[in-house]
Amino acid sequence: MNDNWFYLDSKRPAESQRVGPISRQEIERLASTGAIQKDDLVWYPGLVNWLAWKEVAPDFPGNSDSHRCASCQQEFAEKKLSLIEGRWTCTSCKKDAPAQATQTPNVLEAPHQETQTLVADTEAEPLQAAQGLSAPAVANDIFAPFGIRLAAVLVDLMILGVANAILILIYMFVFHVPQKVIEDSLAINIPGLFLEACYQVYFLSQFGGTPGKMLMGLRVIAADGSRLTVTHALGRYLAFWVSAFTLGIGFLIVIFDPERRALHDHIAKTRVQFFRAQI
Repeated sequence: MNDNWFYLDSKRPAESQRVGPISRQEIERLASTGAIQKDDLVWYPGLVNWLAWKEVAPDFPGNSDSHRCASCQQEFAEKKLSLIEGRWTCTSCKKDAPAQATQTPNVLEAPHQETQTLVADTEAEPLQAAQGLSAPAVANDIFAPFGIRLAAVLVDLMILGVANAILILIYMFVFHVPQKVIEDSLAINIPGLFLEACYQVYFLSQFGGTPGKMLMGLRVIAADGSRLTVTHALGRYLAFWVSAFTLGIGFLIVIFDPERRALHDHIAKTRVQFFRAQI
């Protein structure tokens, strides 16, 4: 559950209207009690600007006059729908639903559906265009520091080193490639590079992190907090070589970056954070 939400309480003095960070669950609890209205502004890491609560969670009860029935896909007024197992259901479809599924869940279990929003590429604290409100900064300790990231890379290098050693043994004893050729040929490294690319892309897109990162409790996310796609993971792997070609400077900027991003993270628009830290 996201623990880095903020909202503006218009009933407070101007200098103390910004409240947070709090969890998404707490935001929903406040909304269910009326403390947060559907037009109140909220923000969480990944949004460029503050948005109205009704825009962030249009399916939350009271945020919209009508919803689409999850079963028949027809639009109905909210008062003619029931929230069953986190899904809006019309009267007709409710009758057809199994008896055990007719209980209305707690409002906090409403589906977490968010509107698609623009994501800031480089601004750590973007400005809200209409009101000049600065987006709250997120605590640095949710992002992985240089030392932890380096340890994760070393673990991955050891795993890939074993894989490459097996490749060399195959060259020597299966294909009888002379050791001199193996040492001098650049082309002999192409299968190893391909293996490394597959390793990075597969684990990042499927598990959110390589074995080294998972061992260190880290994961790689896109700028909007979503999991990397295969294409995005491949782009990050290629950007990694850009960092490597800067004589290591691209990696060292992690130490000074507010969100501890390396050069390839900036290029690929990714972040490396601790798995327990949701944003």
